[in-house]
Amino acid sequence: MDSRPITAIDALFSSQKAMLKRGNITTVADLMLLPLPDIMRKCKISNHDAKLIVDAVCDELAPKLHRLDDPGLPRDEKFTTGDALLDRLLGGGIRTSKLWEIAGESAAGKTQLAMQLSLCVQLPRNLGGILGSACFISTSWTLPTNRLVEMVDANPLFSPALCGLSDIHTLKAPSVNVLRHVLSVTLPGFLTSVRNQPNAKPVKLIVIDALAELFHTNTETSFASLNERSRNLAELATLLHGLASAHRVAVVVLNEVADVIDRGPAPDARPHEVAYREQARFFGRGDSVPGEDAKEAALGLVWANQVNARIMLSRTKRMRYLDAHEAQAVKRPRREPDVDAGTSRVAVAGQDGEQPIRLRRLTVVFSSVAQPGSLDYIITPGGIVALPEEAGGVTTVERTSPPRKIPANAAAATAPPQPDSSSDLGAASAVDLDGLAPPTDEAHVSSEGPERAENGPLAEEEDEWEAYWKSDELGSDFYSQLDLDALASSLPPSSERRSG
Repeated sequence: MDSRPITAIDALFSSQKAMLKRGNITTVADLMLLPLPDIMRKCKISNHDAKLIVDAVCDELAPKLHRLDDPGLPRDEKFTTGDALLDRLLGGGIRTSKLWEIAGESAAGKTQLAMQLSLCVQLPRNLGGILGSACFISTSWTLPTNRLVEMVDANPLFSPALCGLSDIHTLKAPSVNVLRHVLSVTLPGFLTSVRNQPNAKPVKLIVIDALAELFHTNTETSFASLNERSRNLAELATLLHGLASAHRVAVVVLNEVADVIDRGPAPDARPHEVAYREQARFFGRGDSVPGEDAKEAALGLVWANQVNARIMLSRTKRMRYLDAHEAQAVKRPRREPDVDAGTSRVAVAGQDGEQPIRLRRLTVVFSSVAQPGSLDYIITPGGIVALPEEAGGVTTVERTSPPRKIPANAAAATAPPQPDSSSDLGAASAVDLDGLAPPTDEAHVSSEGPERAENGPLAEEEDEWEAYWKSDELGSDFYSQLDLDALASSLPPSSERRSG
């Protein structure tokens, strides 16, 4: 509370200051903490005089209102994520004075994106940065500095002269109480001291990795434990918003996800009332590709109401082909099978060193500065790289049996040659893994781009149903000549067919 003396309030007349002195009210805190009847009793004044004194003090101490177009109003800054497509999706990049959440499953790239942001914030303004530094608050792990060095070496946007480990500060907060102390005592003083150093970059990014780990417990969930968790989350969010607003920093909190369990309609749902489990899908999870809505952000509704933007990261079951040049830039360019519920989805590399890589999906669930949207991305040694949605060449193979190796030029021997085509992102390739065997329902190949044999020219794979109807010798007017009514009347009743 404000401990400013009453004598320093210019809005009060000398007679009013004398009244307060008579009642032993010497500071602003003494005045504001007293109810109006107590002020009247202690100072022996009327209700009208007491209200005039309180209103005058409030008018002087209340913050002044500003228009949004006021040139003297401090502006929020924004810095790049290191990728132009991702910047466009987020409304121009990461903005300061806001609380951002990045939620996702394990190995989706949450920490990768956070480390990339800690380097981007250090860049000069002509490269999209804001000449700031970052502060990592970890809850259970140590910052992987070797990965940061790899990003600096592999990404042409970064360089040791512009960004490095010296401008990434780290703190450890293994419990809720420690994090509360860090946010309320340690961090405010640290931010002020760094800003006052003449040659130091001020802290413009705070990362917490990961908040949900502080709320893991083995105790039985009860009303008391849920109430305590909600209180802690609200208190931590208030501290984070206070830091973001007072010091003009961007706060990025990494969060975990939980499995979505379909329990059917709520038993106590009233007519024309949407249950919470139905509302949660609008603010708790993404739904841009099949399967993305199987996970939702942890920490519940209390935490969801505290963040300004929620970004969801997920690992998909889709694969993409990269050519030899792009494969060198991918972090782990290897054949990556995925088995789910007995179905194996395998992408097969073609010639010229093409390698399949798993696509990941980023979705802006909600944001105060951008529209909801989604994009695919991959993880490279230089960081996260978004892929344009209109790019072709995505091929997936779904099957329930293991693939069989085919001889070289097998597809070329059964399909007419097609002119070669190329794109900036490399041509896709897909081959019939069953060799020359007839197509069956076990293998289904879908492609959005040209297809190429393993060692042969380009060939378009014909759909098995189209091939079947082309081989039909009954003629196109055969079915139009059938008398379906007469055929139905000649059949025995349905009850006799079931008994037979």
